[in-house]
Amino acid sequence: MEIVSIFILVAASHCVLLAFVCYLQPVNLKTPDKLLIAILLCEGIRLYSMMAIAEGWPMEIWPYGQNLRLAIGPLFFLYTLSMIGERIEWSPSTLLHFIPTVTLGLAIFSNDLLLHPVPREYMAYLTAFINGLLLISYGVMSRKHILSYKKRLKRTHSAVEQINLNWLRELGIYIIFMGSILLLSVFYLLLQPQNYSFNSTIIFSTITTMALCYVISLKGIQQSRVYERLLAEELERYDPRRPRVEITQLAEQEKYVSSAMSKEEATHFYQLVLNVMEKEKLFLRPKLKLADLAAEVGLHPQQISQVINQCANVNFCDFINNYRIQEALTLLQEATESRMTILDIGAQAGFNSPATFYKLFRRQTGKSPKRYLKDQAA
Repeated sequence: MEIVSIFILVAASHCVLLAFVCYLQPVNLKTPDKLLIAILLCEGIRLYSMMAIAEGWPMEIWPYGQNLRLAIGPLFFLYTLSMIGERIEWSPSTLLHFIPTVTLGLAIFSNDLLLHPVPREYMAYLTAFINGLLLISYGVMSRKHILSYKKRLKRTHSAVEQINLNWLRELGIYIIFMGSILLLSVFYLLLQPQNYSFNSTIIFSTITTMALCYVISLKGIQQSRVYERLLAEELERYDPRRPRVEITQLAEQEKYVSSAMSKEEATHFYQLVLNVMEKEKLFLRPKLKLADLAAEVGLHPQQISQVINQCANVNFCDFINNYRIQEALTLLQEATESRMTILDIGAQAGFNSPATFYKLFRRQTGKSPKRYLKDQAA
């Protein structure tokens, strides 16, 4: 077996192994887990077909293996939707995303039955071109949905480090990059077919595939566990003795709370919010959510969000973190006597991430906590 074949075999086996690891997670498989397994299996099977060709199998299987990759763009998009809380139902509208994969697969099969078929390299070019367009399109749409999700997130959670999905947004950029490379490769091969190197194509495709599979599997498994915990915490808001139907109706009613509120009412409720924040110091809770503040004030979460946006001109996350920075400034002024470390100060001020504490502190004061502490000592 050639070195290239061994390289591809190892990569393909890793994809299948990662899919198996995802399947063996000690919890019930949720939609993101299933989509993640589908992505890994598609890439694994495609790599196995590439290895077979490298070992001398007929080139006719090449278009079929490449056609399987057309499903990666739609699967990645659906995976993104499921990770931001969208409910994925396998309805006809969802299956429409896979029409290019099915259509081109049928076209490749029909072409093989013709007396004078289109040369297989042109079918491979067509597959790569369509795949490039799909990867770019679905990568852009995925990033757009994540950015919208992040805006919603800051209106309801004060700590977003574990659920901001920055890694998935960056993976969307990588998907777009993969699509762009495919398009450029097709144009280059059409103009310079004599410079085509099959082994180089296989190696490059294998490396890009492994990078995608490793990141999306390792990060995806971790993120799924985070969402499991958040879901459990969210369910604690409801009385467990309530029937499930009533809980579902209650959650649906939250979407339709009236947002009509006069300026005087907003100012009044904002003063209530400030009083609760000063008295109870809710900002010291690292995982404080909008629902927690709403329960203390006695308003609906959407009303609290509107009050904060209207009166403080910031979202909930920034509103809470401003209190935490002020608490950190107070603790820093006392740090010499208390001998607390900077990390201890960030944790006591309510931050559950040192990186977030440093970033927000510098943004608000123009200095790092360490620099601020030195200036105080001077």
